[in-house]
Amino acid sequence: MAVGLPIVAFDSPINREFLGNIGIYARYGDAKSFAEKIIETLYNSEVELNLGNKLRQRAKKYFDWNSIVTTMTYSYSMLSKSS
Repeated sequence: MAVGLPIVAFDSPINREFLGNIGIYARYGDAKSFAEKIIETLYNSEVELNLGNKLRQRAKKYFDWNSIVTTMTYSYSMLSKSS
């Protein structure tokens, strides 16, 4: 995500959490479906570029160091208030 490449992943809750609606999803546990999605992505450079750019922006927004520190700081402050 961080380098702006599209991501092909198995359709699972954790992958959906990270990729949102921008991921390219193969049927869970289906190697043939996974390979087909990779090939489709490689042969569609416009989709590849568009999704890659969107994933990079998502990574910067939700998963960069500052976002993680902010989330952790908030979480710890909420824990200390409940004590």
